[in-house]
Amino acid sequence: MVPGLLLGLLLCQPPAACAAELSPPLSQLLKTARQDAVIPVIVRIKSPHKAFAVTRGKRNEAVGRLKRENTLALAPLKRWARKNGVVEYSELWSIGAAAFRLPAGLVAALAALPEVALIELSQTHTLARAQLSEEKTPPWNLEEAVKATNLWARGVRGNGATVAILDTGVDAEHIDLLTGWVGLEGGWFDPHKEHDYAPFDSHPDGHGTGVAGLAVGSNLSAVPVGMAPGAKWIAAKIFDDAENTNDIAIHEAFQWVLNPDGDPDTADQPDVV
Repeated sequence: MVPGLLLGLLLCQPPAACAAELSPPLSQLLKTARQDAVIPVIVRIKSPHKAFAVTRGKRNEAVGRLKRENTLALAPLKRWARKNGVVEYSELWSIGAAAFRLPAGLVAALAALPEVALIELSQTHTLARAQLSEEKTPPWNLEEAVKATNLWARGVRGNGATVAILDTGVDAEHIDLLTGWVGLEGGWFDPHKEHDYAPFDSHPDGHGTGVAGLAVGSNLSAVPVGMAPGAKWIAAKIFDDAENTNDIAIHEAFQWVLNPDGDPDTADQPDVV
């Protein structure tokens, strides 16, 4: 037997020694979880194709290459999911990973795949309540805090730029945001699939709408509110209607930002997130 092969066999005895690493929260959960309990995980492969520095004009090319090469590298995980009846599977090609919702009893078999480097539990996060400061009257923030009016006087108003808001959603019908939305094609994403067809802000205080207003709001309501009123906006609803999110949804939102309309040949990536 070839010495190197013999060494490899010895290093992989028992087979569990070659299994992928499990994140501490996932390992802890598996100690008590029932075998049929469905859990959400993020599975990272050993040799992902990584993002690389590009000039602005080459962004489409970079996104297309990253998507194609990581989709190809993730193919064995997709085949495994299909073979084992795992229907809740999605590719996180932007980070060289896949998202699964699968029975706890299948995690060990998934970890044994030679392509898998790490399996992480997709943890839940709840939106923190904002601590409000002393109320100020607009446009104090623009005139005094950041001196935006000095830029506006020089003609710098954000025209030609697009800003992505990743928050509780955005009320696209707000008068100061209505004209700035790019539209449904590449303009809105809800990873929780609660509001697929139009932007919506579920927060009782309009958290995401407020953030969008501070960034790109106009003065159609008679008072200037946004730093870059000439910019367009798109949005992803990271938090669901119950004000919760999870690691998978956050990754999906950032991945969407790289390619909002799903076509890597169109230049629709935002300039600011």
